[in-house]
Formats: sequence, structure tokens, C-alpha cells
Amino acid sequence: AGFRATTCSLCHACAPRERAAAEPRGRVIRKRARPTPASAVTTLPGATALPSQLTIAAPDLVDPATIKAAYDAAYQMISPSQRRYADAINAFNDFLVKYPGSDLASNAQYWLAEAHYVSQQNAEALIAFNKVIQSYPQSPKVPGALYKIGRLEYVAGNKDAAKVSLERLTKEYPQSAATGLAKQLLLRIARGE
Repeated sequence: AGFRATTCSLCHACAPRERAAAEPRGRVIRKRARPTPASAVTTLPGATALPSQLTIAAPDLVDPATIKAAYDAAYQMISPSQRRYADAINAFNDFLVKYPGSDLASNAQYWLAEAHYVSQQNAEALIAFNKVIQSYPQSPKVPGALYKIGRLEYVAGNKDAAKVSLERLTKEYPQSAATGLAKQLLLRIARGE
């Protein structure tokens, strides 16, 4: 049986209860977001605007309901009923540029990565999942991102890199739902599959 790179128990279709439990409820970090120079922003394919064309909103100056509404609109695009992944990629990119200091930023980054992942844009997904870990190391999305990085590396034939990510997941997040999946994939790697 072949290894499928588009579904797992952490993706949108498989684990709505796990996701709903991990989603923040619209709180905002009370700090001013500093505008990011366009030269410092990596623009992924599919972004609807250049960072210099968007206004970066300071979270304490924006109604939390506005931030939550923007996030929810993007999140709805990846729902099983809509599956508008290209639109979701654009919306999450825009959200991350406008509200980089929001409590929802780590989730938006994760779901941006997931939208790339289910669209089989593996290179973009790998970059976006790595950004979850690098930019939001305390996020509850880190275990899922580590697992997806491991899967993507495995599918690409980079089994050593997959092993590093999956072993990190099992050591640092032993209670995560993703850890069981990581152990299964590590067994496949050990068997030479």
C-alpha cells in the first residue's frame, strides 16, 4: 500500500474535535505590531498582495471581533464543504500580514501550511509548517507541524530529515495526538519503507 500525503488524523477532514479544542477564542496579544519591511517578508506563491500594499494593524487598535472575523473567514475556506484552498492561502497570508501580533497568528500560519499541504504544494507547505515552529514555538500547533514536516520529508524521500522531525515530536510532545502517528511513520522508516 502506498503512502498518501493528503490525509491524516490531524487534517481538516479527520479531526474537527481536536482542532476545535485547540483553537483560541479570539484573544489578542496586547502589543503593538511593528510594520515589517517588505524586504524582510517572504511572499509565498498565491498571496493576494505584496506586504507593502497591506496595512499592518496594531492588535490593540483593532477590535478583536474584526480580527476573529478575518480569521474565521479564512478558516471557513478550508472547511470540507468549501475546500477553497487557493482562496484560503490568500486569506491566511493577508491575515498574517495584517495581524502578526494576534493570538490567532500561529493558527493562521498552521492552516496556511495545511492549505498548501492538501493542495499538494509540498515545498510551500514545508516552508509554512517550519514557520509555525520557528515563529510560534509555544503554539499548540507545533506538534502537528512537526508531524507534517516529517510526512512531507518522508514523501520527498528525505528519510533522515523526516526522522529528525518525528523523533523531536515524540521526545518533546509525548502526549500529543501527533506522537502516535509519528511513531507509526518512524516504524515505516525503520523498516525501510
